[in-house]
Amino acid sequence: MSAAFVVLATFAAFLPALNNGFVDFDDEPNIVRNERFRGFGVVQLKWMFTTNFGGHYQPLSWLSFAVDNFLWRRDARGYHLTSLLLHAANAVLVFLLARRLLGACAPSARPGTVPSVTLGATLTALVFALHPLRVESVAWATERRDVLSGLFWLLTVLTYLRYVRAGRWWLPLSLAFFALSLLSKAVGMTLPVVLLLLDAYPLRRFRGPRGSRAAPDCVEKVPYVALAVAAGAAAGWAQASFGAMQPLGRLGIVERIAQAGYGIVFYLWKSLWPANLSPIYELPVRIDPFAPPFLLSAVAVLVITALLLTLRSLWPAGLVAWVCYLLILSPVLGFAQSGRQLVADRYSYLPCLPWALLAGAGLARVWSATESGRVRTRIRWAVLVHAGPGVFVLAALTWRQSDVWAGSRSLWTHALAVDSASYTANTGLGAVLLRKGQPVPAIDHFRRALRTKPTDLKARFNLAAALRDCRRFDEAWQQAGQLLEMVPDHLETLSLLGELCTMRNDYAAAGRYYERILEIDPN
Repeated sequence: MSAAFVVLATFAAFLPALNNGFVDFDDEPNIVRNERFRGFGVVQLKWMFTTNFGGHYQPLSWLSFAVDNFLWRRDARGYHLTSLLLHAANAVLVFLLARRLLGACAPSARPGTVPSVTLGATLTALVFALHPLRVESVAWATERRDVLSGLFWLLTVLTYLRYVRAGRWWLPLSLAFFALSLLSKAVGMTLPVVLLLLDAYPLRRFRGPRGSRAAPDCVEKVPYVALAVAAGAAAGWAQASFGAMQPLGRLGIVERIAQAGYGIVFYLWKSLWPANLSPIYELPVRIDPFAPPFLLSAVAVLVITALLLTLRSLWPAGLVAWVCYLLILSPVLGFAQSGRQLVADRYSYLPCLPWALLAGAGLARVWSATESGRVRTRIRWAVLVHAGPGVFVLAALTWRQSDVWAGSRSLWTHALAVDSASYTANTGLGAVLLRKGQPVPAIDHFRRALRTKPTDLKARFNLAAALRDCRRFDEAWQQAGQLLEMVPDHLETLSLLGELCTMRNDYAAAGRYYERILEIDPN
């Protein structure tokens, strides 16, 4: 009954996403214009399992897109339905996982028969599933890899817990699910250490003379570690060979540590106060570790860690949740920076699960205390009265955030409402306006983007194209010439310059540009 309610609530909160289209934020190259995943032949499967396209190694995610293409062709609604079904399944798995872990904290009774455990597990699943931080992973078609890898990650943990209770035959199944998770997206590579933490608390497997269980419990994690190392190597290869990795010269070690501290606090704060969420939080041109946002974040991380270490005897769950959060989050904290983002909502999909578990544990604790008479019954109902509206607010925010991803225009308009200086959002909205035949307002957005990042190739090319459409040929020529100085073999710019020469009746110069294009790409 509780699981069914979680599924219904999840579908209700994300209902707007089912009418969303594709957006020009990776959906276009990954799905709309990509013909290589369409089919299940040898050629397509080989591409899925060997490509580094987009800087990711994600063969199972590509395979899921192939299934979508078979079922829905190019209808974006079908792709969004698949992602929502996967997210709803994950919500049910979180419910089952929470019921098992909360039950381990109250070992005197079976988890399925304790009302406090069931209520706590339900709240955990609702907080996880309905939080607006989940929207980016669910409503953005490209991020199928989050919900798919999350599905197998949760199944890995659940079958591992079953192995702990029922015996060794569940361990190979857990390893198989872990491999499937890593083949969907390698973000779950730190799971072996998370399992060790769960062994310590709440499973308490290390109890014995001088922790005699610790050694065999560590040995059984070796296959998990081997899979994680292989997945990490594949992910590193995909990012580096695709050119997505930021070099140390661009972002030094100290700057990466500062970025990591900021990310740790960002996701925790947004879990508590999910306001002003954006599809893009851009990496600054320069990270100053002593700037207030980064310095205060570092101090907050140290204070929280010290406080939880001090309280570890009184509240072990708090310390375990904090360390699990850091472990699951660590692959996306920027130590191996890929892309233009400082942080991203999608990176919170699995890492923030410990906070949902703590919320559920709090409700279970209060409910159990009232049943035993340690706390007055009216306090229990007071907690429920506050928890109910809180979940409803999360669902309402998720509904609204899902609308942000309805299309490219709504996406970039919202991003600019959060950060008007964003070069990504200005370039994106300008491109939308340019396609709709509105070059004049598009020019303004492209110029704003270039004020923030003068080296942005897409903004400068689109500015030149918009100026051409306004018949401001001299200005278009100037912008295209600057772009060609930065990238001499930029085919689109060479084509644009050839077109401008033709408009000037300088056919000889136009011919030279077109000849240059054919030298670079004979096709």
